[in-house]
Amino acid sequence: QPNWRNQKELLNRFGY
Repeated sequence: QPNWRNQKELLNRFGY
């Protein structure tokens, strides 16, 4: 159960 959705949100937060 990877946290890909969380990763996407984090990327959006950091603006990667």
